[in-house]
This record gives sequence, structure tokens and C-alpha cells, in this order.
Amino acid sequence: MRRYDYGLFVPAICLAFLGLVIVYSASATLAREKLGGETFFLLRHCVYLTVGLVGLVTFAHVPYAKLGKLSPLMVFAALGLLALVYIPGVGLTRGGATRWITAFGFTVQPAEAAKLALVIYLARYASRPERSREGGGPGAKPLETTTRDLSTFVEGWVKPGVVAAMLILPVLMQPDFGTSVILTTTFLLVLYAAGTRLVYPVGIVATLMPIAAYLMLSAEYRRRRLTAFIDPWNDMSNAGFQIIQSLLAFQGGGVVGRGLGEGRQKLFFLPEAHTDFVLSVVGEELGFIGVVFVLGCFAAIVWRGITIALHQGDPFGRLLAFGLTTLIGMQAAINGAVVLALLPTKGLTLPLVSYGGTSLMATLAAIGILMNVSSHTDFSAGPTARREATE
Repeated sequence: MRRYDYGLFVPAICLAFLGLVIVYSASATLAREKLGGETFFLLRHCVYLTVGLVGLVTFAHVPYAKLGKLSPLMVFAALGLLALVYIPGVGLTRGGATRWITAFGFTVQPAEAAKLALVIYLARYASRPERSREGGGPGAKPLETTTRDLSTFVEGWVKPGVVAAMLILPVLMQPDFGTSVILTTTFLLVLYAAGTRLVYPVGIVATLMPIAAYLMLSAEYRRRRLTAFIDPWNDMSNAGFQIIQSLLAFQGGGVVGRGLGEGRQKLFFLPEAHTDFVLSVVGEELGFIGVVFVLGCFAAIVWRGITIALHQGDPFGRLLAFGLTTLIGMQAAINGAVVLALLPTKGLTLPLVSYGGTSLMATLAAIGILMNVSSHTDFSAGPTARREATE
């Protein structure tokens, strides 16, 4: 009988349905004033949530091993979607960024598909054994299965790095610096967890730092974000406006909040209240208690994901669980740090909570995959014993 990981499922569902309520609260006034009906975003979010829940159930029941076999196809599909954003009439540009494609009145962000494709591909690549034949002729030894040697620079970084670059560079060109950082960091962490030598990721990070600094300083809007992060009160009406309104929302919420639906900053003071800064609305309306609840749910998801990875005997399942947990946890941590003025604004949504259909559906699919891996995990054996038993 299939075992469901309720320690993973329950906090994810709590966040998803809390997001449904908060998205309506944060977007109703905006939708009524500019789109003619206060339920505009709510109804669309309901559609995305329904599709996402179907995806969660589906991925929770389809054996995760099949995903590894389909990983090359997923990479090509993600590349195709990333290319569509540049086709006139299909790609959608907002705020100077071309990150979306339109279909049947809905928008899709291909970068979310790239996240899942990259993790599944990396987990498959790092766990897939190689076959080799020694000698030749009639006396040749039979085929031997050997483990991929990830300690070498070519096998450990160059080969998977080419595929990763194919997915990361188009996202960076959109431009979407925040998602590019998440993809790059996930790439480094998954391969390091798979057994690559530490000197290589350290070297890659050292190489990328000047490039990242150049990209951050070369664009005017990124420079404004950086200066606003350092001192938002120096430019209160422009670059620092978002973060100041976010901090005011948290201050106004106090411990217990103003009450659900009673927030003030969402009334055209806090930009992107239903997307990037949805946690600020939680802080104002549900207070410190609400924020702790949200962060606690994410902590539970990360804890369960890491526990699954540690106890999973299958190398592919172990890396898959680790990679998906890294994606969810990292984006949640970055979004929380941004709205609390601990990091410069990145344009990243809060997984499961923010309005953003593709992100919601992709995250629920990731939860489904984690539940699937969990159902094939033996938690009775300790992490070390389980790993030694499978190597």
C-alpha cells in the first residue's frame, strides 16, 4: 500500500490554500479598479491551483524513475519554451523583461519548467552508471557497469555544465537574474552532493563572481535596487519605495496583524502585493504569528525533503529529492529575505503562496515528485547505514 508523506503534504497544502486567501485579499482592490472585477486574479489562481493539485497527485503516483528516462526530452521541451518568449505575439514583455508566453488568455513562465528540467537531468546524469568494455576480440571481457567518475573536471562539471548553461543563459537574457542565481546555485549544490570535488565549485563560484558583479552593476535598474537595498530611505519615492512599503506593512501588522482583509499597504502603496511581496501582506494582516506559520511550513517542507534525500537508497531518488528541496527552500528564503530588506529585490515569488500560475503548478509538481520518492524510501534504516547498504 502506498504511503503518503503527510509531513510534506500538509504544510504544502496549507501554504497553497493560505495563498489562495491572501492573493484574493491582496489583489481584490487592484482587480476592481483596473480590471473591472475584484475576483479576476482569484479565479485565475483557482485554475492554476486546480491544475497544480492534479499535477501533484499525478507525479505522486507515477514512478519517479520514469522521469529520469525522460530528462533529455524535458530539457529540450524547456529550451523550446524559453525560445518562444522571443516570438512576436507569443512572448510577453513586462517591466522591460521578456519572461512569459501567452496561451488562451493565460501566461506561462518557461523558467519554471527549466528549474524542474535541470534538477531532473542533473539527478539522472550524476546517478546514471556507465558501461565499459575491456579488451577486444573473442577474449574480450563482458560489459562491466562502472560508476560515473564525478571527481574529474570533465565528468563532474564540463558535461553537465554545458546542459545547465543551455538552460541558464536564456533565462539570464530575458533578463531574470534572480532565477538565474537559483538555477546556478542548484546546479552547483546538486553536483557537489553527488560527489564532485569541492575545488571545482569553489573555482566556478570565484570565476562567476566578477561576471555576476558586472551584470548587477551594468543595468540601471539593478544598480537602483542595490542602492535602495543599502539605504532605501535615501530614495523613498523611487528605488526605495517598494522595500519601505514592505517594512511598513510588517510594522503595521505587529504580533497578531490587522486582520484578514484589513491590510492598508496593499491599497496601491505596496507594488506587486499579490506576487513578489505577498509575505508583506501576510505580515500586515496576520502579523508575526502569520509570518512564523508560513516560514514554519517551508521549514517543514525542507526538513522532510532533506530527510527523504538522506534515507533514500536510490542515488537518482536521493539527488532528485535534494535538488527539488533546494529549489523550493532557496526561493522561499530569498523571497523572505527580500521583503525583510535583507537582500536586494530579485523579482522572485514566494512558492505556493504568491500569485503566479507557472510557479504554483511547478512547485506543486515538485511536491508530488518528493512524495513519490518518499513512498519508495526506507526510513527505518539510518542515513549512513542505508547509504552504505546501497553503495
